Amino acid sequence: MNLIVTDERSHMTKQTLKLGMIGAGFVAKFHARALMQVRGVEIAGITAKANAEELSKFVKANGLGQGIVYSSVAEMANHVDAIAIFTPNFTRVEIVEKIVDAVKKGAALKGLICEKPLARNLKEARRIVDLVNEVKLKTAYFENQIFMKPIRTQLQQLAPQQKTMGKNTAVRTRAGSGIPRDKAAVCFWIWVATALQWDGIASRRLASRQHFCNRFRFQRIARC
Repeated sequence: MNLIVTDERSHMTKQTLKLGMIGAGFVAKFHARALMQVRGVEIAGITAKANAEELSKFVKANGLGQGIVYSSVAEMANHVDAIAIFTPNFTRVEIVEKIVDAVKKGAALKGLICEKPLARNLKEARRIVDLVNEVKLKTAYFENQIFMKPIRTQLQQLAPQQKTMGKNTAVRTRAGSGIPRDKAAVCFWIWVATALQWDGIASRRLASRQHFCNRFRFQRIARC
């Protein structure tokens, strides 16, 4: 992808947040492209088992930062302000353990970002929360839908009815992938290939349905 980068976007200041990426696959590239529209942040480091050099070239070519490839999480943690985890969910606990260990050894990280789903199950999710709390590392969960204008507009429009109905106690949802029937190959990738990589079809379903869970949780918090 060849893009023209303006001086304004490519200029990095002292206030620029240096982001380190763990993982260099589809999701990492998706976020890298999205960062073209964000000011004040650069992709300063990348560490991954595969495709790290390819992602680094993309980062440099589009003025997104230095995109330095590091050999380990611990090494990168000492050269960035925040880390974003873009690896499959079965790797999350081990990676967060390495990040927390780096912080304990002096890495001055300001925050951690984790792609959805947080973990494969509740036990692992709690382990991750306990780990980041040990070093008081600010952690963000990559959930985009609660920030979408249509979702927030719906909440605002339905606020009077929700107040009348009272507290939510249960929710039932149904949804489809929204993928055309002629895109069979894409469907295969989503439901089979990632299921194998993400440790089971139940985990893949959790990744897809967590949007509803997160919106429901946000809705309850917003009404408190």
